[in-house]
Parts: sequence; C-alpha cells; structure tokens
Amino acid sequence: MLAVERDQLILKVARRDGRVLTAAVARELGLSEITARRAINALCSSGLLTRVHGGATLPSNGKPERVLGAATGLVVPTSDYYYARVIAGAESMAGRLGTRLVLGVTHYDEGSERDRVRRLVDLGVRGLLLTTSTYEPSGGETGKWLDSVDLPIVLMERSFTYPETSKEYDSVRSDHAFGAALAVRHLSQLGHTSIGLAIREETPTARGLRAGYGQTIQQLGLVEGAPYKALPLIALDPEGTDRALNAFLDECMDTGTKAAIVHVDTHAARLVELAASRGIRVPDDLSVVAYDDEVAAFAMVPLTAVSPPKQAVGAAAMRLLDARLSSSTNDVELPVQHLSLLPSLTVRESTTKYS
Repeated sequence: MLAVERDQLILKVARRDGRVLTAAVARELGLSEITARRAINALCSSGLLTRVHGGATLPSNGKPERVLGAATGLVVPTSDYYYARVIAGAESMAGRLGTRLVLGVTHYDEGSERDRVRRLVDLGVRGLLLTTSTYEPSGGETGKWLDSVDLPIVLMERSFTYPETSKEYDSVRSDHAFGAALAVRHLSQLGHTSIGLAIREETPTARGLRAGYGQTIQQLGLVEGAPYKALPLIALDPEGTDRALNAFLDECMDTGTKAAIVHVDTHAARLVELAASRGIRVPDDLSVVAYDDEVAAFAMVPLTAVSPPKQAVGAAAMRLLDARLSSSTNDVELPVQHLSLLPSLTVRESTTKYS
C-alpha cells in the first residue's frame, strides 16, 4: 500500500468514526502499530488530525484544518496499474523535498475531478500535480476550468495549451511516439520487415503510438499497410477482445507478418495465449512486443516490452512544481517547461530473429 493511499484511508476512518485509534486502524488496514502510529503522527503534524491519547481526532471544527504550504495535491484518474507508479515517483520525490502528498482519485469523471481539486484548494495545498480526465485538448471546457484554478499546476501525461487555455502550463509526459519507434526499431533489427500493430485506440497513449509507429515504418522503409487492429477493453468485453485478437492473428498469418506490437500488456499476454491454442508459436512464428510493461514479464511467454518512464514522470512533475513554487518565493522567473521523457525497451523471450 502506498503511503498516500494509507493516509487517505486513515482520514476516511477518522471522518467515519470521529476519531482514529492506532491499534484499531492498524488491524483494519493491515498495518503494524508502529506504521500506523507514524502515519497518524504525520497527519497530525500536517494539521489534518489532532493528536489524542491512543490515536487522533478530526480538528475541533469537524473539518481538516487548512494544510497551507505543508502538502501538495495529487489528482489522478486511477491509483492502480499505470498511475500507481506515477504516484510512487511523486511520493518519493515529495519526501526528499520535505512535503507530503494529498491524493485525489477521479475515475476519469470530470465532475469528480473538479470536486477533488476544489477540496484540495480549500485545504490550502501549495500546488497541484494533475492528470486530467480529458486526454487531449479537444475543446475549451477543460482549458477554461484549468485557467480558473488559482494554484500552480503541473500536468502529468497531459498538455493543454493555447487556444484551449489562456496561459501555458508546466507539463511532464512520456514520449509514446519514441516508445513505438523503439519497438519498431527492435523488430527491424531482428530482420522483420512487416510489423503489425494492435492497440487500445481510446487511450491517451494511442495517438503517440500510431504516430511513432507510422513515422518509423516509413523511415526504415518497412512494409506499410501491415495488419492493424483496434482493441476493446478486456474487462468490459472479453469475448470481443478475443475476436479482435484472433482476427489480428489471422491477418498476420495471411500476410506473412511475423512481428507485432500490442498495446497494452494484458492484450499482448492474451494474444500469446490465443496463438498457443492455435499452434502459433511465440516467438518462432510471431515475435510480440508489448507496450506498458506492467505485467509483461508474467505472460505465458515473458514479453519484450516498452516501458514508459512512469515513476520518473511523477518524480519530475513533483520536482518541477517545487521549483515553480521556489521561484515565486524568491522572485526568480522560471520559464514554463514542457518535459518529454523517453521510454525504454526491456527484451525478454517473446521476440527473435526473422526466419
């Protein structure tokens, strides 16, 4: 359990019961009493709780006191899978910088997102690390809302700019186009000239993946028009996912395509399973590169995978926000920064030379 998630659960218990007892919350959350006591003490030091014998209570007004400059707000769409590592990176850097994070999770709901941000502003956090529910600038609403937030903001894995916004915002993003290029170049170096692509089109990663894939295919003079398939979300449509992946396998076999890039890991792992059930061997008959590298190593055949720098995104965003706040305090003008961080490639057993 991440420290930011643990602290949010302790505060939830305090709001529910009016107080939090060290021994009881340790049992409820599965913590050691030492860990629970240290977490409660930190929350008391930040003004979110008031220390009493055996635990803590909410401040006397029934609401958390303003945190002022003691904490940084962190608002993300989810706290699992991809963003768990982003949170971990931000948390680690926050500790080095002497601040703590207050987490808000929006589940890709814009109303929830604005409520979480409003709550953090009311608490008096010193600034915000924010991943908006909206993936890309596609209208003025998110931009107008950003402009209305009276706090320093660093965007993570997002970038909104004029004319969607009236001012520029610091941002830190993974360069997914470069990530796709890494995958294509790796397969090309193994001798593959036709490389298929299967991706989750509705994700914020997809645009960069398509752009990097297409550009690198052209640069290297590889086969254009190789098999392409848009994939549904496995959890919502497992049967549809299997149909799409089987159709993609059919196209690869029919066209002699012996290499594929698949986004995300879970889809790539399922592709390997379906291929095996059809007698298609990975990597002998089909080399596969997964994108995300969250669970790629645990596939039936451990998957070569592109790893976006998730923890580095969180850490760099935290460092950038701290620099922004320090510059305003010291009257030093810091230029707005749009940072692009490069993914890496981890080679495992799912790719081999073309034969």
